[in-house]
Amino acid sequence: MPEYKVSIVIVTYGQRLQYLNQVIQKLLMQTYSVFEIIIVDNNSSDMTKQYLRDLTKSYKQIKIINLMENTGSAYGFKAGLNKIFNDSECDYIWLLDDDNMPELTALEILISIIDIYSIKNELIALQSLRIVFDFYNKIANGGDVKKLLGRKNSFLVFHFLDLPSKIYYKFKKNNITDLQNKSKLNYFPELPYSPYGGLLLHRDILNIIGLPNEQFFLYSDDHEFTHRIISNQGKILLIPHSKIIDIDQSWHGKQKFLPVAIRCNNNKDLFRIYYANRNKIYFQKLNLVDNYLIFYFNFVFYTIHVLISGIGYFICTGEIKYLYAMKNYILAIKDGLRGQLGKREFI
Repeated sequence: MPEYKVSIVIVTYGQRLQYLNQVIQKLLMQTYSVFEIIIVDNNSSDMTKQYLRDLTKSYKQIKIINLMENTGSAYGFKAGLNKIFNDSECDYIWLLDDDNMPELTALEILISIIDIYSIKNELIALQSLRIVFDFYNKIANGGDVKKLLGRKNSFLVFHFLDLPSKIYYKFKKNNITDLQNKSKLNYFPELPYSPYGGLLLHRDILNIIGLPNEQFFLYSDDHEFTHRIISNQGKILLIPHSKIIDIDQSWHGKQKFLPVAIRCNNNKDLFRIYYANRNKIYFQKLNLVDNYLIFYFNFVFYTIHVLISGIGYFICTGEIKYLYAMKNYILAIKDGLRGQLGKREFI
């Protein structure tokens, strides 16, 4: 196997040391070892800062980029990628969140596929399988990739034509077992976009697609960034056997019958509802809409469902967070449709 130099970019923030430490230790044990680790410190805790200083003393391949405030994932990854952009010694870039713990062979599998299938000079990126995400597992087992992006003119991936199948699968268990098992060594389904975590791309691709848009601040910035590969007639391939374990719990709540748009675990996560919905609405309107009549019909239908569900949960539980969740959802719609991005200081 040829030795390509890989620059691994990780963005961390706040009090995430318990996760970051596990990820770093797993990276240092990877079976493919020709890499450097660039950690973007998005104004983390003092304990994390000290941990990072100690790391650089112990490992020469670990470098730190210090940011004075939490600039969000978009600017964080942009800062890391910008550092690599003019590094002629770097061949490939592997992006990870600070809670993405790769299996020991995850990077080696990606590198081996580059060589075996001779894709190093093409506009192709590879995505490790984030096994916590049910929809990626379904795709890895032969599921419909189109459902990841949604139909044309969807609103937050909702389309009225999908209602019959949604109702069917809502009450059907073990959907993945019904799919054809296609997880073979040579099965690499194409994705319409991907998350940062687990994405491997050649450094030269940045010359074509540019850097992440920092105006997204949080959420869907990775979708917009990676979708540029597709817009430029490239491909993103899901590699099912290169696996990553997400060791932090998702901030999305698990209220089964509450729309995803207003789910959250606690009051501290309410601001995430705004950014997640706003950016997704903006991204979908920019890339998926060719019939505004259908788009706005889906918007009205889904929003009525969200508001009725939120009010119902509030009445049943008395938890005021559902009222704030709906408020942030409405703000997200307004800003997303208007394309008003950036950080909202009052959220």
